[in-house]
Amino acid sequence: MSWLRLFYTLFVATLGAQEPQALVLGKPVFGRGAGGVAQARQIASEIRSALMGEYARTHGLAATATEIAAVRRRMGLDGRGASKLVEGYRQDLLRSGLDETTAAERVREFTQRANLRDEQMVLDLIQWWKVGRAVFEEYGGGRVRLSAFGFQEPMDALERFLVVEERRGSFTFPDGRVREMVWAVFQDKGGGDGTVSGARAREIYAKPLWEQAR
Repeated sequence: MSWLRLFYTLFVATLGAQEPQALVLGKPVFGRGAGGVAQARQIASEIRSALMGEYARTHGLAATATEIAAVRRRMGLDGRGASKLVEGYRQDLLRSGLDETTAAERVREFTQRANLRDEQMVLDLIQWWKVGRAVFEEYGGGRVRLSAFGFQEPMDALERFLVVEERRGSFTFPDGRVREMVWAVFQDKGGGDGTVSGARAREIYAKPLWEQAR
């Protein structure tokens, strides 16, 4: 057996030995990392994202073209700011010694990656806010965790939502120890950039994020 075939065999065997740490909506969740808190956070994030994405689909909470345009304007992604960034990148490439043709190709690649990243960020922000508001209203309100990046998380309502979803069987854990660690992440009320509750929490969801005062 050649060393290449041996390497391939061992690689496949390793993949086959890797067991899912959870199942969410029937799909395996492995989490990244070698275990511990970092992996538990990754698993928790994947479970939340899958369930909130499903909630958005079943409740008709997809981002609209108007909302996308409003968020792009709010974040400075409506053209002018992006153009200045791209031109600055092009000038840096030319100063580094690249010729015009190579610099132009690098700029095209950079722009494509940036556009995809920005578009996903905008969609995530809109979906997170819309689902967050719906979960906040359906699952009894409570505290809302704020973030400087614009994300607003209804942490008490979200925890109640996750309790209900687990009872429904939307996600399961083969190993009770993993479940315990992931639930510790779900129930962690720290982090973020402060929390609000009561009337202030309700105000958070009274007006769309992209229409709120900066």
